[in-house]
Amino acid sequence: MTASDTARLERVTAALAAIDEFVAARLPLLDTPGVAIGLTDREGALGFVCRGLADVASGTPVEPDTRFQIGSISKSFAAAVVLQEHDAGRVDLQAPVTDYVPWFAVRSRFGPITLHHLLSHTSGLIMGTEFSAEAGGAVWTLRETDTGFAPGERFWYSNDGYKLVGLALEAVTGRPVHELVAQRLVAPLGMVATETVIRRDSLRPVATGYERRGDDRPAHTGRPLDVAQLVESCSADGSIVSSAADMLAYARLILNRGDAPGGRLLSEAAFDRWCAAVIEDPDEPGSFYGYGLVSRTIDGYACIGHSGGMVGFNSLLLTETGTGLGVIVLLNGSGDRMEIATYALAAVRAALAGASAPPPAPPADPAAIGAAAGEYVGEYVLADPDAAVSPAARLVFAARDGRLALVTPTGGEIVLERRDDDLFLAPQPDWDRFHLRFERDDGGAVVALSLGPDWYARAGHTAPSAPVADPSWAQLVGTYRSYNPWSPVFRVFSRRGRLLMVAPCLYPSDELELVPLPEGRFRVGAADWLPDRLWFDTVVDGRAIRAVYDGAPFYRTFT
Repeated sequence: MTASDTARLERVTAALAAIDEFVAARLPLLDTPGVAIGLTDREGALGFVCRGLADVASGTPVEPDTRFQIGSISKSFAAAVVLQEHDAGRVDLQAPVTDYVPWFAVRSRFGPITLHHLLSHTSGLIMGTEFSAEAGGAVWTLRETDTGFAPGERFWYSNDGYKLVGLALEAVTGRPVHELVAQRLVAPLGMVATETVIRRDSLRPVATGYERRGDDRPAHTGRPLDVAQLVESCSADGSIVSSAADMLAYARLILNRGDAPGGRLLSEAAFDRWCAAVIEDPDEPGSFYGYGLVSRTIDGYACIGHSGGMVGFNSLLLTETGTGLGVIVLLNGSGDRMEIATYALAAVRAALAGASAPPPAPPADPAAIGAAAGEYVGEYVLADPDAAVSPAARLVFAARDGRLALVTPTGGEIVLERRDDDLFLAPQPDWDRFHLRFERDDGGAVVALSLGPDWYARAGHTAPSAPVADPSWAQLVGTYRSYNPWSPVFRVFSRRGRLLMVAPCLYPSDELELVPLPEGRFRVGAADWLPDRLWFDTVVDGRAIRAVYDGAPFYRTFT
């Protein structure tokens, strides 16, 4: 080893130590007991940072070969196989998908859906509620659902669309998608710890997944971590189990434009299609979806990658096309993957340039909002105390050292966590079922807030009259539950003339309007192009006892 090699190794080692310090400070604030981080360049792994536990009960630590569910990063594997078939002339990306899966059907007034639309999330199909572990059941049920827009017109993420991609591949090749991925990508890349199905009877250990207790409300660190349910899966949208070490081999496939140690796995043309900027994600301006991969610029560097989320797991793969660096972040829980990944890349990038890693900044305090706390201080009065479900008809907020506190009726104080602009959470029982949503007038002054179905006007503010709610909505209001761990529960309530829905596991911070449509259905969300639908098909003694969300049944529960 030369002196320059030794110096390089020392700098990379120091960068890994800085990353470890960065993660150590944040792990107690994340919704996960463990994290594995791997870093690579185009030639080979640069190192790993592992913190915490793969299994809390046994005390098993996370290591570079610990296996995690990688979630939707799996979509890029399926897309790569489609592109191999396209290069072989067996697949037409612009042909209707019914040419390959003729029994597929969906309620639509628009033109045909192609593989191109499915791969780029521009089909107009629903995201899917993941009620079926096997693709066939979910895709068959799409005939009960609606498309929201003409194919190619918009971006709308669809897991069910990728399930259909897997079925098309099976129809063309005669083999299930998980076998194709294992043979054509996993084996040639030497990903020896990777499995392409999630199953209970796997003989190889997998990290235990965790999630916060209380699936019917927003997650926060005041609630303990519970073991998440293991969900079997073999579909193209997210069924891969892998390790940080193995995923770096996959990152190098991207960094080397489809070339692998044993030869090319994707042609140059196929690689360009794989990561092309087909359409921008409006929820993440500057992020462009291709075929199972996302391209964007982060901290001034062009990146290609994808995130993943499973029940009890989260992941993020990022590669920098200019610097030739890649990172994988694997969590057996949830948390801010992007913050970890971008710091890790910055630290190693600096080391390879001959500089020191940027010093790890302390983690952000979600309760610290500085002078902005004063904007919300004061008393708020419930507009309809006779129909209230909130713990108090009068809410008082005070500023405490740059934090906003809710003064409880007993004189205690709950420091609020800010989740977004004007969106807060009181992380205490009796108060954490809904977010606190402050409202402003046209001049920007805070004048009201809502807490689930209850609406409070700030003292001194004259509340405008609200539209009268449809009286038939009273039979729909309530909590509905399924025993699908992906989407276990949602609440329906009426507030100021609007019917609303919250589904913490599907949409952690969102409050979605239910818009009446013909046939007794409701569109989930105010925008007229959204595809999600909710309907209530069983009413007993003036109460709906069954709701169907995008084809999946839910039943009224008492909580």
